[in-house]
Amino acid sequence: MGYEGTTLLKNSLGESIGISVIVPIHQNTLTHLAEEPVSRAYFSTLSEDEMRLYCSPPDKPVGYFIRHLDYKDPSNRSARSFLLYSLFPLMFYGGKIIASTPLKMFQDLLYMLGFQVVEGATHDDYLPGVESPTFILDLSGPNLLPYLAQFLNRYKKKNDIDIIAEEFSLTKREQDIIVLVLEEKQTAEIAKELFLAEITVKKALTRIYQKANVKNRIQLFKRIMELL
Repeated sequence: MGYEGTTLLKNSLGESIGISVIVPIHQNTLTHLAEEPVSRAYFSTLSEDEMRLYCSPPDKPVGYFIRHLDYKDPSNRSARSFLLYSLFPLMFYGGKIIASTPLKMFQDLLYMLGFQVVEGATHDDYLPGVESPTFILDLSGPNLLPYLAQFLNRYKKKNDIDIIAEEFSLTKREQDIIVLVLEEKQTAEIAKELFLAEITVKKALTRIYQKANVKNRIQLFKRIMELL
């Protein structure tokens, strides 16, 4: 599975208060995932051709299966935040993220993040008689960038732009461009909307990337998500 797939959350006393088990999907884990309870419900729905798509080298997983996310005390806000924090790094990977849970709270979180229910992959492996749907979020290929833009724009508030502008020392023009970037506008569309030349927008984006210490839009979205 890889040691990096399991993470323990500990408090200041060194006590374990949360756990995350996230399995990378590749040729070394595929057989295990296809046979084990909880994960087998999804992989049994795939055709041979679809299974072959998941048979990648271990250093290039095509996705992740969220096997377990849990915390000791439901009233612990820090531990609850750990659930969400565990999911964010996966989003920037750009593959398929699969999860299954009987917990309403976790299901609501997955819906909020844009996961879709997989038809025919509901099971009762967690507890006999208790149905657990399987969810998938496909961020592979060209799906990643639009998803990140939509996600950030969905939760963007007016004062968030002020926070971003202060953190990155943005000019008013750069703030205008950031707003449109978060709305998934491409360079030509931004130029047209702001009555600017495309080369001017490209130069402004380069300055924004430099100020945020990133190289592209995906890295910029990650920085903004961490900031907000």
